[in-house]
Amino acid sequence: MGRVFNKKSMAVFAGLLGIIIIGAFTITSTQSNAAFDGYFGGYEAIKSINLDDNYTASQGFHIHKNEAYYVKIANKGTAKAGKTRIWVYDLKSKTNKVVYNGDTNNVEFELGHANCIYVNCGYMYIATQESNKPSVCRYKIGTNGEKRYLYDREDYTVYSDMANTKISAVTGINFAAELGGFLLKNGNHVYLGNFEGNKFIWTKHFTFNNNITIQTNNSTETINTNDFTKQGMFYKKGKIYMPMVKTNKQNQSIVVVYDISTDTPNNSILQEDSNTFIRITSKEYGKLFEIEDVAYYNGQMYANTNATYTRGGTNDMLIKIKDFTF
Repeated sequence: MGRVFNKKSMAVFAGLLGIIIIGAFTITSTQSNAAFDGYFGGYEAIKSINLDDNYTASQGFHIHKNEAYYVKIANKGTAKAGKTRIWVYDLKSKTNKVVYNGDTNNVEFELGHANCIYVNCGYMYIATQESNKPSVCRYKIGTNGEKRYLYDREDYTVYSDMANTKISAVTGINFAAELGGFLLKNGNHVYLGNFEGNKFIWTKHFTFNNNITIQTNNSTETINTNDFTKQGMFYKKGKIYMPMVKTNKQNQSIVVVYDISTDTPNNSILQEDSNTFIRITSKEYGKLFEIEDVAYYNGQMYANTNATYTRGGTNDMLIKIKDFTF
């Protein structure tokens, strides 16, 4: 959900299952011990994304082709509160660009919490997490020479009931081609459907299993995800990837993987893939290591993070999860 302004310091959470991840400002790798073949706990820092001191909370993130789009917002109580900035980082050329609001010099957007984004060839969809109003917006992506910008905004209302009376604040969005539409998330609820007119019309509803079981090398571990703050959402080949940060130990992030298919009945509880689980507990970023969103690139998992050093000071990053392949 992003860094909270003036967040209180928290005690460093010492190693978990033998995993201690040491973050770095420069491009480097971390060391970790895997509990079993499907357990992943290391990462490589790709790029620091502290680009504007007014925008301190990393939010939505998505990769399309070679380009990693990422959003940062200004927290409440700051000079730019309510404003958002967007950048795009080319993973191939290692270059970074500002994304402008229209074909102008305006670099600021009003996108609510901008908790999750999805990008395809021509559009960017944003889950704004806005309450009691349209909570998904869509922009066309334009270019003018080397300049990248968003224009022609459309807003969509998402209802959590078929009668269209209860407006939902959407916190996650991704397109699931195999399922025939978009997946939208609010809390523990997921909706499958498509955009029609100025609404999102869903045909199936699901909930996430909160008491998940993870296989370790010698036994199993049970985790209640209600102890975690759920972040964005990513979909790939019948799997929903849910990043979360532990509420009372915010240097610990996990990614839980849930199974879904065209045969999953309406109103099902989605079950976890107990053999695919990512957990990073950071010593270097002892105050905060918060994975916001994950994405696919060249067969591997990338993510964006809010990261605050144990000693204080921030180093928000784009990272790559080590040893994980889709």
